[in-house]
Amino acid sequence: MKIGLDSTVFKNRKFIDWLIYNKISFEAHISEVVYMETLLWYKRLNIGKDGFDSDLNELNAKIIFVDVDLSDSVTENAIKFGKQFPFKYHARDYVIGSVAESEGSYLITDNVKHFRWLSDKIPVMAPEEFVYTCVKKNYI
Repeated sequence: MKIGLDSTVFKNRKFIDWLIYNKISFEAHISEVVYMETLLWYKRLNIGKDGFDSDLNELNAKIIFVDVDLSDSVTENAIKFGKQFPFKYHARDYVIGSVAESEGSYLITDNVKHFRWLSDKIPVMAPEEFVYTCVKKNYI
């Protein structure tokens, strides 16, 4: 199962440890925006780049960089949903969500409301809901 991770989930150590323990069941990815946001947080906590890269390696997570095709998707989503989610406030969310959409993955975030525009495209769940779903449906 493919999963995209938002930066917010890295603050939930229990969830990250659960993902690491069950990593064989998932293909995890993050966008370059999530990488930057989370790296900043890890640095502020004095965990640093090595600590963050170690977590990503433990998760076997890949980093997806925005190219021209993804930029097209980001801007199409921003045009379509811009009245409810103005780009100037949600630019990062459009990148994160469009990457998850391009991968055909679940998006795991603590800011589900920021990604309501994705609800008809891919599943968007909080970490606890995702764990519950995985256990209930025997995905792990």
